[in-house]
Amino acid sequence: MTVTQTNQKEPISVAIITLVGGDATVNCATVTGRHLKDTDPVPVTIESSPEGRQTVPLRRGRAITVTEAPLIALIEDTTLVGADWRDAVVAAFADPTVAAVWGPVRIDPTLPARFRALGRLEYGRFNGSAPLPHTMPGNCFAVRRDALAKAGFAADGGIVEHMLAKALRANDLSIRYLESARVTYTVADRYGAQLSTRFGHGRLYAGTRAGDLAFAGRLVQSLKTPLVPAVLTARAISRAASTAPVRVWLAELPWIALMALAWGAGEFTGALFGVGQSEGSWR
Repeated sequence: MTVTQTNQKEPISVAIITLVGGDATVNCATVTGRHLKDTDPVPVTIESSPEGRQTVPLRRGRAITVTEAPLIALIEDTTLVGADWRDAVVAAFADPTVAAVWGPVRIDPTLPARFRALGRLEYGRFNGSAPLPHTMPGNCFAVRRDALAKAGFAADGGIVEHMLAKALRANDLSIRYLESARVTYTVADRYGAQLSTRFGHGRLYAGTRAGDLAFAGRLVQSLKTPLVPAVLTARAISRAASTAPVRVWLAELPWIALMALAWGAGEFTGALFGVGQSEGSWR
């Protein structure tokens, strides 16, 4: 297939998805806005409902309805983009076959060990090392607006990054990884680091995968979960060891193990009993 390069330099809308709020959201919007062009709309902030019941995927969906440009970046307020991020992302979209763009995620070494551990578990596989994952980091990615419609995503249904990536690829739409589009996970997300939150996310993940399986099928799925904590811990430490000194990742190890154990317990519960009320943990 011949790829046609264009000189397209479309503006990009940025939506800041509030996780931590307060100064974190203001700083994220300020830093991002500093790197935008005059032709780009100013960043918009997408908060949860007053009751705190609107999940992150639904907030991403709402961001699609309130932004204007043909290119949309969804950035969580735990994350700061680099000086080259905007130009790299927009340049990548000059290729008409590119539907989404993401860059490597760096974990801020000044974060306390507990929150570095959360970052390793959530974004360790997005550090740029091979092999690259087939999805995108949820804390920062950009997507072409018309690609969302082609992939069958509606704003009211929310946007989950790995489901979006799968749908884009199924529709022969490509996802571009760019080293120059790097971002830094730099804010202590106290809610995200709670063990109850890790349990809820694990249950939501497994319950969604189990779907409408009969109980026998769910039982089979649950029997696969006891090894999950060990696998998650090993993967996170491997990624940490490739980018951080031993003294840094050793301090993270207990937190990584605890969070992985909570996630695994959530997967076991979700595989057997479904998502329950766990969607509320993705607030």
